[in-house]
Amino acid sequence: MSLQITILKVLSSHADGRSSLASLNHDIAILARSGREWTDRVKRLASRASSLDLFGSGYIIRDHAGWQITGDGRQFLAALESGTQEPRLPSDLIYG
Repeated sequence: MSLQITILKVLSSHADGRSSLASLNHDIAILARSGREWTDRVKRLASRASSLDLFGSGYIIRDHAGWQITGDGRQFLAALESGTQEPRLPSDLIYG
């Protein structure tokens, strides 16, 4: 789950929300080595999103150029980070 949050964070850091897969992997590797503060932050965010499917939820799209965060993905991440509301998963992805 933490990897999915990291992917959202990395893509959202790009102005157009887009990254090639190679660039995305490079950025993730840098963040993974950046220390405990980053790891702890991502784990806290991930704990609020228990059943996350980036592609199935429509938060990220992929094409020949790479991956791109969608408007829904940005809204989900903002809600997750704000802590003021629970991020909502599409109802067809909630099991139980």
